[in-house]
Amino acid sequence: MARAESRPLELDAVLAALASAPAVAVPAQRFEGAGRRLGHYQLLDRLGAGGSGVVYRALDVRLGRQVALKFLYASSADSAEATLGEARHLAALRHPSIATLFDVGCVDGATWLAMELVEGQSLRTLLATDGLPRPRALELMVQLADAVAHLHQRGFVHRDLKPDNVMVRGASATLLDFGTARRLAAAPDTLAGTEGYLAPELLTGAAADARSDVFAFGVMLGEVAAATGGDPRLAAIARRCVDPEPGRRYADGTQLRAALHAAASRGGRRALALAGVLAAVALTA
Repeated sequence: MARAESRPLELDAVLAALASAPAVAVPAQRFEGAGRRLGHYQLLDRLGAGGSGVVYRALDVRLGRQVALKFLYASSADSAEATLGEARHLAALRHPSIATLFDVGCVDGATWLAMELVEGQSLRTLLATDGLPRPRALELMVQLADAVAHLHQRGFVHRDLKPDNVMVRGASATLLDFGTARRLAAAPDTLAGTEGYLAPELLTGAAADARSDVFAFGVMLGEVAAATGGDPRLAAIARRCVDPEPGRRYADGTQLRAALHAAASRGGRRALALAGVLAAVALTA
């Protein structure tokens, strides 16, 4: 499915729309039922649920395109701020490996986001089914590191990097779910993320920063390395990412991206050298 040619909402418009939305809990069953209309969106089927909301496939009947329609949970002052946060971060980011926000609204007291529907398989599924060849794995991780670098350069932390939040289609990877994302300068001390991907300093009360995102990325990278036969290039980068001492990790997504680009470049040079050797052997045979 091609990426939609649509200009994302401007940040101020998203915030203005969400500012008047009440903070209430969103029981998932309230939105069950294929064919239900919510404004100009028609629900098709439920895609899943996570810590920040419930996601449906829906049809935008005005434009004739399918979107991911996410209803956000909001049951307290803190989670209401998180509701604003997801829209804020999605609206402010422009990157080919980050899902795009198209629309925002409120129905029956529940806030929803209409986002780019990214087809494909989750990285988690690919890792579980041995569906990720080594060259493709490195290419995808470079794309994701570029998305994380984009995030950090604009002053945000994701706080929940993991294979479940990455969708893969062909040679493209897209980072999803910014429900826990926050500005670096205002990242709260409250713990957010997924067990197994949390940097150790977060467990002792430290605020999330770019290095804690790097740690989570490193756990994910280690899983990818193991699933692709123990690629030593990925494994070495992953080890530095998950160093218990934050100061010994890559400082942010920009440094991480550079390391992965260098690994990909070295692999490409070795492949060309091997191809040259094989060609020479073929000529002398």
